[in-house]
Amino acid sequence: MNKKLFYAIILVLAYIPLLGLPFSNRVEPEILGMPLLWFYCLAWFLEIFALMVVAYYVDKKHVWG
Repeated sequence: MNKKLFYAIILVLAYIPLLGLPFSNRVEPEILGMPLLWFYCLAWFLEIFALMVVAYYVDKKHVWG
């Protein structure tokens, strides 16, 4: 797979959760004791972290150090 295409897919996957943000702005229901919006933001943060780890390992040879 072309690296530019791979990075474009990662970028699109990173912005997809923004589409659901207006629908998650509610206090009820609670998930794991947190309001839905907080849980949604936490899940989004973890998704972005996982995508960055994948991008790091795919492009490991270009990392400085």
